[in-house]
This record gives sequence, structure tokens and C-alpha cells, in this order.
Amino acid sequence: MKYLNILQGITPIFTIGIFINVFMIAITVGLIGAFYPAYRAIKLPPTEAISYDI
Repeated sequence: MKYLNILQGITPIFTIGIFINVFMIAITVGLIGAFYPAYRAIKLPPTEAISYDI
């Protein structure tokens, strides 16, 4: 079980800057992921959106 000793001695460093960067990346990915379906929904006529069956 030598592979268990690979991470021994490594201590993670968590700073407020890291948390802010991760939060901003998550918000950006979420906004980009939501933009495309919202854009398609805006282009869809209301009558077609109502009659659309999943």
C-alpha cells in the first residue's frame, strides 16, 4: 500500500482568495450554462412553447 503515502505531508492551503475565485468560476459557469437554454426560449414563439410536449 505504498500509494497511500503519496499525499502524506501535503497540507492544503485555503485562503479567502481561493474561495472567492472558486465562487466566481462557479457563478460564471452557471450563467453560461443557463444562457443557451434561455436564449432558445426567447426565440421560441409563445404558441409553440405552450404546445411543446416533452
